Amino acid sequence: MMMQPGTYFYHGHYGMQRSAGLYGSLIVDMADGEKEPFHYDAEFNLLLSDWWHKSVHEQEVGLSSNPFRWIGEPQSLLINGRGQYNCSLAAKFSNSSISQCKFEGNEKCAPQVLKVRPNKTYRLRIASTTALASLNLAIEGHKMVVVEADGNHVQPFAVNDLDIYSGESYSVLLKTDQNPYKNYWVSIGVRGRDPKTNQALTLLSYSATPASKLPTTQPPVTPRWDDYNHSKAFTKSIYALMGSPQPPKTYDRRIILLNTQNRLNGFVKWAINNVSLVLPSTPYLGSIKFGLNNAFDQKTPPDNYDSSYDIMKPAPNQNTTQGSGVYSIT
Repeated sequence: MMMQPGTYFYHGHYGMQRSAGLYGSLIVDMADGEKEPFHYDAEFNLLLSDWWHKSVHEQEVGLSSNPFRWIGEPQSLLINGRGQYNCSLAAKFSNSSISQCKFEGNEKCAPQVLKVRPNKTYRLRIASTTALASLNLAIEGHKMVVVEADGNHVQPFAVNDLDIYSGESYSVLLKTDQNPYKNYWVSIGVRGRDPKTNQALTLLSYSATPASKLPTTQPPVTPRWDDYNHSKAFTKSIYALMGSPQPPKTYDRRIILLNTQNRLNGFVKWAINNVSLVLPSTPYLGSIKFGLNNAFDQKTPPDNYDSSYDIMKPAPNQNTTQGSGVYSIT
């Protein structure tokens, strides 16, 4: 049972379930009688993801083939499961030949517009379920105040844009204090990889303005994909809110995990501490509950990795082992 209030999400873990769309928001409200350490008038949930236009079956066949067939960068980015397949809301600002989207508003691929009222404070709960892309979110003409990170309240700090990596979640406060007779771009762009994917776009639409009215200005420009100082500056701004529970000062056991791309019998595999997971035929929880000790490897995976490993250089030996062991915490 999850006891800590905050912004979370769930997703499928088997095969390509997450890329196929098996994910959703999971919001844990404050207990009765308790209050958040900040005020807001209303909220929106933004669930961000990446989308390959090929079927997940075709993707999985390529990734598990020998020789390995890379599936490339995602063709689209999605906001709450919605994105554009072969057009852009801001095509006239693009250097590519992509066409302008023409929506009436009721299409399944039409963006989910954030309709707001002037002079209010909105909480945006943002989570990334991407399979590959690291993302950056910006809202034209509006600053955001970060107040929550991964379910933990943080000391509020203002940003013009927000870096978010797969598996992360944030809450930001947004004040609707701009010209209410305009609409404003909400943009999502790729960070950390040389982007081959167009921005995902939707609108922040004030109540006095029709949602069909597109801005006449260019969407916010995503920071360069390799601007690591920008990423570090954002990360270094995150501090736990005063009064938050303190982490333990000592530990009984420390596990350090290194995720790498390796090879096993010619196949490309992903490994943690040089062990590539092989799922047992009997699910782990059932095996543990009923004491089926032979259902999976009883040898515990390594608690650490070779200290000589340099993440900036290819490993001299790129081969891996495989196993189905688990970390048992007692």
